[in-house]
Amino acid sequence: MVLAMRSESEEDFEIGATLARSSILATMLFVEACANTCLDMLALDSTFASDVDRLPTLTKFDLFARLFRRRLPLDRSRHEVQQIVELKRLRDSFVHPKGQRIIWESWSPDESISRSPRTKATDLPKILSFCGYEDTPRAMAAAHGFLRYFFRDLCGFRPSHVSSFLFSEQPVPSPHEKLVPYWKADRHYWLRENNVRLDYLRIGKL
Repeated sequence: MVLAMRSESEEDFEIGATLARSSILATMLFVEACANTCLDMLALDSTFASDVDRLPTLTKFDLFARLFRRRLPLDRSRHEVQQIVELKRLRDSFVHPKGQRIIWESWSPDESISRSPRTKATDLPKILSFCGYEDTPRAMAAAHGFLRYFFRDLCGFRPSHVSSFLFSEQPVPSPHEKLVPYWKADRHYWLRENNVRLDYLRIGKL
């Protein structure tokens, strides 16, 4: 979130765009970290845990819902899940770069203008290098929208439980640690202004 806020306030365009791209990548990494925390809560034996660690991110969430909470499987047709799929593709396109088609608005030897095709569910550029500060709230809203669906709607956790195990430093996190992070008021304000909902978490205000 700090990267997103800095990208918005940065006067240098190139630095702001770099911060925006870093924010979007960090957003997806947070989702992957949440999936790994879910696996930690299962307290699997080391050999099985090593095998499970290679599973796709959505499969890790699905496994947790079935084993730990004994809930219905992840509904992959939901809009929130489709948004995460798009974020993951954007992240993968950066980590494993390949040739990508861009849209040329105009071209000349002296000046050219191009843009990236955009994703359907998240309305983000499909090419990360075209992302700017205005895209970071959409990426964050998509990530936290999925996590809200998963932890609150599917698994039935209370916000205090989610905060406790996501921010835990224990080898096997517990939803009963009573761990509540506190953030400065300007961060809460930025989230509210950009319609990024973190109500599936319990976060205090400094």
